[in-house]
Amino acid sequence: MMVFKKAAVTAEAETTRLLAWKAGWMGNAGLPFQRAESSMAKLDAEDVALESTSGEIQILGYYGYRREYPVEKGLAMQRLIRLGKGQQKLSVW
Repeated sequence: MMVFKKAAVTAEAETTRLLAWKAGWMGNAGLPFQRAESSMAKLDAEDVALESTSGEIQILGYYGYRREYPVEKGLAMQRLIRLGKGQQKLSVW
């Protein structure tokens, strides 16, 4: 089951990366954003980052919460980023 979760998160991260590259390409080419690609990439990247770090914590179990592993710091940072921006629904509007 862990392999399927890791594969799903990897696929989502790759689609987010492609969306960010598309937004960057459109910005560099001077093309107008048709569907707010940069905002979609930002929102999707936050979701994928939080989901991937949560999945890593689940895979590592107890060791994921120990401060000597970087996964714990990553999860704390992702949660702080989400809290610092306010509600996710507000950033979509």
